[in-house]
Amino acid sequence: MLEQRDEIEKIQSAFERRNSLSRGDKARIDALLEEYKFDPVEAVTEETFRHLLTRVDEIPPSLALSQAALESG
Repeated sequence: MLEQRDEIEKIQSAFERRNSLSRGDKARIDALLEEYKFDPVEAVTEETFRHLLTRVDEIPPSLALSQAALESG
């Protein structure tokens, strides 16, 4: 998850510099949007990155439950 977040932030940084995405970056963002259950977008915007980063930040329930089980003994 942290690797995905880093990747998104790198693509976002490139987007901010060029105000556009390469085909490869657009394809990767589209794949991440699909993976995280977002509707497809025709054009990526700052809002797209904001929403995606918010979702990628979430801790998966399975990880939270595993951590709770470990801590409770």
